[in-house]
Parts: sequence; structure tokens; C-alpha cells
Amino acid sequence: MAERRVEEEVASRIALALIEYYIGLLGGGCSPHDHRYLWNYVWQHCSVAGERGITALRKLVKFKPDAFLPDLAGALNNLGIRYSEVGRRQEAVAPMEEAVNTYRELVETNPAFLPDLAMALTNLGIRYSQVGRRQEAVAPAEEAVNTYRELVETNPAFLPDLAGALNNLGILYSEVGMNDEIDGHWDTVLRSLEQPRAKAFLLIRRAETRTAGSPTVIDDLLNAQAMLVDDDRDLIADFHTICRTLRGFSPTTFDAAWLDKSGCMPPAWLLLDNDRIELMVQWLKSETWEIGKRFLAEHRDGLLAGEAETALDEIALYLDDPSVLEPYYSLLRQVRDIGIEEAYQAILSSTEDLMGD
Repeated sequence: MAERRVEEEVASRIALALIEYYIGLLGGGCSPHDHRYLWNYVWQHCSVAGERGITALRKLVKFKPDAFLPDLAGALNNLGIRYSEVGRRQEAVAPMEEAVNTYRELVETNPAFLPDLAMALTNLGIRYSQVGRRQEAVAPAEEAVNTYRELVETNPAFLPDLAGALNNLGILYSEVGMNDEIDGHWDTVLRSLEQPRAKAFLLIRRAETRTAGSPTVIDDLLNAQAMLVDDDRDLIADFHTICRTLRGFSPTTFDAAWLDKSGCMPPAWLLLDNDRIELMVQWLKSETWEIGKRFLAEHRDGLLAGEAETALDEIALYLDDPSVLEPYYSLLRQVRDIGIEEAYQAILSSTEDLMGD
């Protein structure tokens, strides 16, 4: 505690000096953004300096409200988070409340601050929950969800934030005995989306919040899978990883639910051990074919098993050009047919050392 007080004291001295210097520049006719460092960082110094830093920053706001009110909102938000991180949870509430109110004021004249308002609302809900004000935490969390929904309508880049806000709201609902309410919010959002990829993304995120192996998890996953197309390779990779992770909690239960819901046995990629993928990645990272040959010989059981090609397929999902893996598919087939030494001699005689010199 004493160490933190010393840190805050030092930070406050720096912040106060910077603020006075900045005000001097502004009084001399400089515009707020003429001094790039002060324009970008003085508010961050103030947030680290605690209440004294915020008090100093308010001087700038009075000097030029239009320029510095957003900085005050950001500093208050950061201060609330910082107080929470160091155990000063009760003290974290007031600056977070003011941050929300300040962003509301900014949004009235500039909708560009809506993402900041949504973020601050989420943080306020968390701060309320941390101090036992769980009923009060629900309203800002619901508003954060609605705000992100509004943002997603024009910019899908906010989908991860919307998913995070929905997850946070679900946690808060569970704390106040409203567990059954959260699916309604997820479903409302899903119905509002037009793009299958966006719906698939949210279904995957919702599946992560459910109890692994439950029928609702499988429903979400299978519905998401039905919306994915070949061009969604990054999302397919994410989908596969999440499925394997959820299956790992209870493979038997998960597999039974998958079979019941889909009518099919779990696919090979779902049964793949993540350690097998990591082993394949290590082999692919071998700097030369000679090093790769030794690595393959040392790990032949893991790299030559029937799942090897499936592991390569999974790695290919993360690559811009999956064709770079073709020599490795071919090499694995050759190794099984004629052995490691002969296969490597054949590939070295027919292609450049793709792994390096």
C-alpha cells in the first residue's frame, strides 16, 4: 500500500507539472494539438496520478472544454479500472460513474463517442458488481449491450465488443437470479443480424458461455457451422478450436450430444488432440529439411499417425496461402510408403529446401 502511495505521489507531481506547462502553452496561443506528446499523453499521466491528477486535468477542461472533455472521461475511466485493480473497489465507483456521465454528454453532440460510452457502461456494471451492488449493475450492462447493437448495425467490427457485453450481462444476470433472461438478448441480437458470418460469430461466442456438452452448446455450434462458407477460413479455424476446447471438458458427453443433434459422428478435426497440432507446427518450423527429418524421426508416432493430414488441414486454415503446405502432405505420404531417409532424398532432389538453406 505504501509503495502505491509513493507511486501515486510521484505521478501526481509529474501530472501537475505537465498540466501547468500545457496551460502556459495554450495561454501563449498554441492550439491543444500543437504539442503532440501533451495532446496524446497528459490525460494518461493524470489518470495514474489519482484524484490530484484528475483535479489538475479539470483545469484543462475549463480552459478548453471541447478539446479536453474527452480526455477527462478517458482518465476517469482508467482511474476507476486502476483503483479496482489495486483493491480500492469502493473508490473505483465514483470516477467510473462520472466517466459514464461525461461520455453521455459528449455523445449528445458527437455520436463518435458511442463506443467509449458502451465501454464505460460495461466497466461501470463490473464496478457495481464488485462492491455488491449487483442489482444496480444490470442496467448499465443492458445499456452497453443495446449501445453495441446500435454500433454493429453500421460497423461489424464491433461484434466482438457486443459478444463481450452479452457475456458480461449474462454473468450479472446469474448474480441476481435472472439466468434465463440472457438467451433472450442473444436471440434478439441474432435475429437483427443479416450476415450469416456475423450470426455464426455470435453463436460461437455464445457457445463459449454455456455449460460444455449441454444440448444448447451443440445447437449453437451446429447452427454456426451451417452458416460458414469456405471463404470464412479464419472463423472456421476459430470454430474448430472452440469445439475442441469445449469437447475437452467432457468428451463422452460432448460426442453423444453431437451425434444426437447432428445425426453424425464427430468429424476427424473435432477428435484431433491439440497437442498433435502443436507437434505438427514444430515440425513445420524446422529451419532445414535435415532438421525436419531428425524431428520427424524422433516423433514418428505423433507425426505419422492417421491424424497427421487432419492436423495439416487445421494449420492450413490459419495461412493466407495453404498451398505452401502441399510439399508436407506429399512428404508424409512418401515417408509412409518408402521410409524417412528415402522420402527426404526424393524431395531434396525434386524441390528447393523450402525450410531454408
